[in-house]
Amino acid sequence: MSELSHELMEALCIFPRQMIHLEKYDLPTSEVCVLLVLKDAPLYPTAIAKRLNIAAPNITPLVKDLLAKGYAERAEADGDKRKVLVALTDAGRAKIAELEEFIDAQVSAWDLGKRDEKALLDAFSTIASYNGKLVPPTVKPPRKPRTSKKAKKTEA
Repeated sequence: MSELSHELMEALCIFPRQMIHLEKYDLPTSEVCVLLVLKDAPLYPTAIAKRLNIAAPNITPLVKDLLAKGYAERAEADGDKRKVLVALTDAGRAKIAELEEFIDAQVSAWDLGKRDEKALLDAFSTIASYNGKLVPPTVKPPRKPRTSKKAKKTEA
């Protein structure tokens, strides 16, 4: 494993839990991400999944949890009951404002200095620019040779 890969793996494990302490908000990072995606406008669940680069079926439980907590609501799209948008409620917008204020305070506490802050911002911007362009390598299991029905009968 390269040093960059090792550092990335470590950062992915440490960052959400040890550097941005969201535990007191009783919101998993995945739900926070959905709230932030919905901040600008209501979206279809498939659009949320695409923005977060996750499988569409994984959005359903996240949206259900946010609906149950009162942070999101369903809205009909163009009067079509089959098409459902997910929108923030006033409570959802208030929660985002609270989270942004908290995260600003956390980042300020890091006391990075201008040079390190710019380097970190540049790194995050570079990583964000790859969203949707990174395709995980797929490892296909070896294929079993096909055996025709005639070959199976002669083997028996």
